[in-house]
Amino acid sequence: MALRYWGLTFWERAMLRRVSLLAAALWLLAMPGCHGPAPASQEEGATPPAESTPDGETGETKVIVGDRAQENLELKSKPLETTLFWRADTLPGMIVDRPGMSDREVVATVASVVAEIFHVPGDLVAPGEALFKLRLASESLQETQSALFKTGEDLKIAEARRERLARGGEGIAQSKVIEAQSEIARLKVAAQSYRQELRSRGLADEAIDGVQRGELLSEMVVSAPPLVFAGAESPVGESLGFELQDLKVALGQQVEAGESLCHLANHQLLSVEGRAFRDETSKLQRSLEEGWPVEVDFQEGELSDWPPAQRELPLRYLDN
Repeated sequence: MALRYWGLTFWERAMLRRVSLLAAALWLLAMPGCHGPAPASQEEGATPPAESTPDGETGETKVIVGDRAQENLELKSKPLETTLFWRADTLPGMIVDRPGMSDREVVATVASVVAEIFHVPGDLVAPGEALFKLRLASESLQETQSALFKTGEDLKIAEARRERLARGGEGIAQSKVIEAQSEIARLKVAAQSYRQELRSRGLADEAIDGVQRGELLSEMVVSAPPLVFAGAESPVGESLGFELQDLKVALGQQVEAGESLCHLANHQLLSVEGRAFRDETSKLQRSLEEGWPVEVDFQEGELSDWPPAQRELPLRYLDN
């Protein structure tokens, strides 16, 4: 009859002891330095090969990527090149009128009385369209018109006298012909000076020709000025003309030369005025010299009905 010890028979304990001794022997053989002498192919002092680590890494912490993996990752290699590093600075700004271009003042060129007003604030006015009719009250203008008419008549008489002298042939003294020609030249110079004075008062050449023929003016029409844009700043598409923003006179009001009659505005082209700090002046100066554009964020809602605006604008000038 077999004896049992701690629940195991004597033969079972003996078999378990043999299994434990065999596992200990295998563990000692697996330890470094217990494999016996190195192979003959490995010389003494030679650097052993790098041991492989998980995930394809070597002892130098490098990742080896195969050709197939490079194609899948779309890896591309090329030499490094130096280039500009763009830095964006955000500056507050607001839309403003273009100085000297967006607003126009219409003034009276002579002392007069407002007889008619053809447009009121809010109306769109095309260049050359009539704005006011003024009844002239300037004595100097009336005198200039009379002088131009008288000079024109004297010029006709002098030209007719020169023609009679020319038909007289050799029987007429040459000195009289020269005197007639000198008189004609003097009258032409005087007429030209009178015409220029009337032109500076705002009269058109057709009206001045009528004055020289004897059609003296007692009224004059003031029209909208031509719409001129600076340089290459002409708007894209059809011009909208002017908007009459402010009317500064009333019917029957007497105005002097140079007094404002109305204020016109054209807002097809505007400017964006930004505000920067002093330490940003050098960067803005270089942007102006290099011609780098400025990107503008108008911060409009998605439901806005305004047409899309140009986002990149040129930097025109730096103000104080």
